[in-house]
Amino acid sequence: MFLDAFRHLILRLRRDLRLQIAFFYLLFVAPVVIIGFYIGSVINARLQADVMQSDLALARTIAQETELNLTNARYAVQELARYSEVFGADQAAVEELYTKLAGTQAKTNPISLLGDWWVIEKSSSIGADMVPPGALPSQDFAQYSDVFNSYVSSGWQSPTMRQPVATSVVPLWDDLGNLFGVVVGHIKLDALSASLTKIINEYQISSSDEYEVMVVDSSRKIVAHPDRRMLLRSAAGVPTGVVTAVLQGQEGNLIAKQEEIPQELFSYAPIPSASWGVIISRPTSVAFATANGFTRSMLFVVVFFSVVGLIFWIGLSIKVIRPLEKLAIYSQSISSNEKLSTKQRTELSSLSNRSDQVGHLTETLVKMETDIEARLEELATLLQTSAVVVSTLESQDVLDRILDQVERLLDVEMSAIVALDRRDGVFRTQASRGITPEHAAQLTASPHDTDSMILRALRNRAPIQIRDTEGDASFSALKMQAREAGYRSALAIPLKTLYAPPSALLIFNTEPYIFSESEISLLTNFANHAAMAIENAALYARSDMQLQEQTRRLEALIQSLKDGLILENLEGKIVYANRQISRLVNCSIEEIVGTSVEDVFNLLLANVEDSERIRVDIQSSLDQTDLSVSEFEIDYRGRKVNLRIQVFKVTDSRGFLIGRGRIFSDVTADRQLDHMKSRLVSTVSHELRTPLASIKGYATTLLAEDVEWDRVSQREFLTVISSETDRLSSMVTDLLDLSKIEAGSLAIHRSEVHLDEIVSLASQRAYPRPNGRLHIDIPPELPVLHLDKRLIEAVFRNLIENATKYAGEDSPITISAKVQNGKVMVYVQDEGPGIPVQYQERIFESFFRPDENSLRMPSGFGLGLTICKGFVESHGGNIWVEPCSLGACFGLSFPLDEN
Repeated sequence: MFLDAFRHLILRLRRDLRLQIAFFYLLFVAPVVIIGFYIGSVINARLQADVMQSDLALARTIAQETELNLTNARYAVQELARYSEVFGADQAAVEELYTKLAGTQAKTNPISLLGDWWVIEKSSSIGADMVPPGALPSQDFAQYSDVFNSYVSSGWQSPTMRQPVATSVVPLWDDLGNLFGVVVGHIKLDALSASLTKIINEYQISSSDEYEVMVVDSSRKIVAHPDRRMLLRSAAGVPTGVVTAVLQGQEGNLIAKQEEIPQELFSYAPIPSASWGVIISRPTSVAFATANGFTRSMLFVVVFFSVVGLIFWIGLSIKVIRPLEKLAIYSQSISSNEKLSTKQRTELSSLSNRSDQVGHLTETLVKMETDIEARLEELATLLQTSAVVVSTLESQDVLDRILDQVERLLDVEMSAIVALDRRDGVFRTQASRGITPEHAAQLTASPHDTDSMILRALRNRAPIQIRDTEGDASFSALKMQAREAGYRSALAIPLKTLYAPPSALLIFNTEPYIFSESEISLLTNFANHAAMAIENAALYARSDMQLQEQTRRLEALIQSLKDGLILENLEGKIVYANRQISRLVNCSIEEIVGTSVEDVFNLLLANVEDSERIRVDIQSSLDQTDLSVSEFEIDYRGRKVNLRIQVFKVTDSRGFLIGRGRIFSDVTADRQLDHMKSRLVSTVSHELRTPLASIKGYATTLLAEDVEWDRVSQREFLTVISSETDRLSSMVTDLLDLSKIEAGSLAIHRSEVHLDEIVSLASQRAYPRPNGRLHIDIPPELPVLHLDKRLIEAVFRNLIENATKYAGEDSPITISAKVQNGKVMVYVQDEGPGIPVQYQERIFESFFRPDENSLRMPSGFGLGLTICKGFVESHGGNIWVEPCSLGACFGLSFPLDEN
């Protein structure tokens, strides 16, 4: 909250000149005022401290002087107590002693010798008169009996001397240390008051200073005062705290305010020897008169400085800031196109009459407003015409609208736009106004025509005008053309195009005319907008063609996908589908688009068992990740098809979800391949285990040490081992041949061979052998073929072995050949159970083996026919299953051309 308010204040400070000047004004005035008040307060405090120290010094002086008087009096009494006459209690001797000492102790009253509750008093002032009994109360004597040192009593009214006194008491002790009396000396308080008055006079304190000076004793009575009438009165006008502090031996100053009494300054200092104190007081208005006067002077200076600054600020505000604010409002109204009131116009007029910088600035702003208004009118007209021009993207409409707006701008009747015709490289009229089609067709220019105003304008990239076609030498060749068209002056403005052909705008006038700079500038600006419109139209046409081409390519690509694709919006409605998905659901694309995804799934899963579970799986996978996958099996055109559905989210450029896409992929072949691989692993492991078991068994038997075999048995065992080894070698060879065929690295070594020889050799090497069941029907005139003998022999051997295994023991096997269409056609046929129709297309696939229930399946990898197909096709031939009514028939073709 505070930060927001501070930012708002800083923002206003940056934008408001008045606040800025006020800020800098306060930045200058405020420190001066603060420093003035600070200096005034410091000096005032210093002056008050000096006054208080001065009063405290006076109190100390009086206390010291009084302390000195009391010390002298106490010293006199102590000296008196040392005389033997006093200790002897001889009254006559004491009186004689008093008489001798009377002239030396001017400040001590007569002293009396006290015994057990009696007192002898001798006044030194009046002679050796005896003090009457009872001059000192008996309780005083009892109090003095506890004192072991000299003592000065509080002030009291002496009945013998009939004046206020203070008694200085010195105890008397006998040789045994017993107190037997005191020597008493009376101190006249008038004498102390006279000494006080003398000190005041020495300090030149007048009555106007209103000083109140007193000495109080321990009983809070005044014992010294310039006014003797105040002696022995209570110090009631003094605050209790001041009296208590001074009687406790403290010194200092205190400013106190008592009821109905002005505020006073009290200064006090103790008299330790008598437990008395000196108190000086006077009103603070008198004590601090100098300090208060200085403060008032400083305040006057600060106020005067502030008032002068305020007058300066007001003058600055009236003469400078306020006019600048008005000019700022005026400039804002110019920028916002607002109208000023009559009052504001009058104020501006008065400001413009000033002869200073403000007046010059006002005149400049008024002139600028006039220029801006004129410019804005031109700009508004230009923008309106430009808006009309760019409101269409059709090229011919753009050109026609450009000419319409040119007529509106300058009120011209004849205009045209010429552009380069890229077909023949000549500038031709593309659109015209006020010119007949015949004359418009004559407005042509060749790129090599250096005198043409069109080429000059395009070459110089600047407008070219002809004031009078009759008098311009550069236009002499076209003078007759101008006369026929009816114009006398012309202006050519180049249109700055990049993607459109080079073009120029032509303006004609029926009379000789010079276009002004403002007209040319206006037309040039308009020409720039017109060029942009032409460019936009050209780019639109080009981009539209490209977009259509890209759309066609993308559409063809998506429609050619083997995978089905649908796109849906957030409501689940399908917005796009390709041909493959229409095939899967057996509906047209038009019927699919607009329907819900649920409808498509209903069509897909119509004949699927457990369709609800599949729907749940698809929905759960959709909820898990952005890219989810689900698979299920459907019936498609009489066969089982494994479909994989990939669901992905479709987002816009900012990442917001706008829909979903679903890809339906046929993964049946992948699943069949996985199944085939699994069967291959099982078959290979079984086929390899059988010969290895035989080899292992016979080898172990031969190596047994507890049995000895004859040579016939050993040869039989070794023959089996050799046969099984050949079988393993054949399996490995088949795998290697298949890998070479698939890799395209099979080496072909052609030579001239006779087909009957190859077939005969294959039958001899076949296992099991067909023996007498094989019938070879190959004409002796069959041409010689150029083949790889080893590979083709392996093909026929494999076909003979298959026929022997599958056709049965009694089925004959026939191999026939003939020449047909430049090829040698060979047929291998048996009369066994044949090959089921559903397997005839797949019998040549790698690792394919029919179900055991349909055919009697001997051992093998299922690679024989695949290898045969590879060997035959590597020679440029072909192999297939020939339809026949009985048994199985394989057809082979070999080209007669050795290439």
